[in-house]
Amino acid sequence: MPFKKGQPRAPTAGRRKGTPNKRTTDLAAYLDSLIEKHGCPFDGLLKIAQNEEVEMPTRVRAYGEFLSYRHPKLRSVEVKGDGASSFTFRIIRGDEKGKGK
Repeated sequence: MPFKKGQPRAPTAGRRKGTPNKRTTDLAAYLDSLIEKHGCPFDGLLKIAQNEEVEMPTRVRAYGEFLSYRHPKLRSVEVKGDGASSFTFRIIRGDEKGKGK
């Protein structure tokens, strides 16, 4: 039944929520085929990073790219005060976590 101007849409009309469109489905299939053909890109980055024949700046960049997917990048935080207050910062090493004060 065609849509008529001024009439409300039927509750079942249109695409259901969460249904991927054709472009998204095609892109996912293409990326899967690349991984199947060439291997996982993370494995490739690690091979570059661990290859001692590759120049060090390239190896460092490869590690950085890999780590950006493994660990989230931290945002800088600005601390504002009225100037009269003081702040105390304590740096905790990884092996000191959970040892109390």
